[in-house]
Amino acid sequence: MKHAFLHLLSVVFFFSGSFFIVSPAFAVTIHIDQIPTTISADPFTVNATITGATPGTNYLRVDLYKDGTSNYFGETFNGSDWHSDSEGTHYFPITIDQNKNWQGSLQARIGNPSIHDYDGTGNYKLRIRRYTTSGNYTTEEANNNAISIVIAYPTITSTPVPTLTPIKVPTQTPTPKPTAITKPTPTNKPTVTPKPSPTPANSPISIKSGTTVTSAIIPTTLAKEASDERDITNNATDSSDVLSASTEGEIIHLLTPTLTRTQIDSGKLQKEMLLAGARQQNNDRAFFSMAIIGGGIFLLASGILLFWRRLSPK
Repeated sequence: MKHAFLHLLSVVFFFSGSFFIVSPAFAVTIHIDQIPTTISADPFTVNATITGATPGTNYLRVDLYKDGTSNYFGETFNGSDWHSDSEGTHYFPITIDQNKNWQGSLQARIGNPSIHDYDGTGNYKLRIRRYTTSGNYTTEEANNNAISIVIAYPTITSTPVPTLTPIKVPTQTPTPKPTAITKPTPTNKPTVTPKPSPTPANSPISIKSGTTVTSAIIPTTLAKEASDERDITNNATDSSDVLSASTEGEIIHLLTPTLTRTQIDSGKLQKEMLLAGARQQNNDRAFFSMAIIGGGIFLLASGILLFWRRLSPK
């Protein structure tokens, strides 16, 4: 039994080894040819042949990278747009026939690699990444079809972004408004009303008659009326007849030989009227004094009578 078991294990290992040895014959291979000797910024064409793939739709992507790194860059045209994203089904679609083969060409370009991926003109690698219908790919398959290329493309220099320095805006200090100065209201000075100079009721009159000078007192108005009357009646026939008046003392000098009868009568009448007025004022004052004295005596008598009644027994 022991020998039979060992013989069975030998048969199993033999067939298993034969299986692993033959299986590489069924691996997918990708062969790249007819590429430009130098790749620039312009799009370029890659011819490829695929064998051993499962029939159906696959998607091809061109990778560019520096040897010994995994910094891939480049863009692939899918027939309508350029792509460089990680979605496998976005790339160039192909159809694997029933013989598990495909042959054709696709377009690629450098695109806009970063300074981290592309460090300037030099030797690089190109490979084709094949995505299946489910969107998956095999890294070993892609690395096995890589070829060497030369890229002559200006080094991309990253433009430093200037750092924005915050500018401190000065705080606006409110300007104080000037305080309005109130002007004092001017005090109106009381208007001084000039007191009229008292005009004497009577003015001295000097009368010249021959060599004898007689003085008499007559009212000023009477003198003026007499002057007017003399002008109207042309009684003043001599150049020595002059009528003059003083504004302060109202002293009127009549240089006439004689006075008319009318002038003398008017003066007497005015003098009598003045005397009558003075007498009337004196009478009024005497009556008022008597009325006050009489009222006082009446009040005193009433008070004494009232006090006497209160003291007398009832």
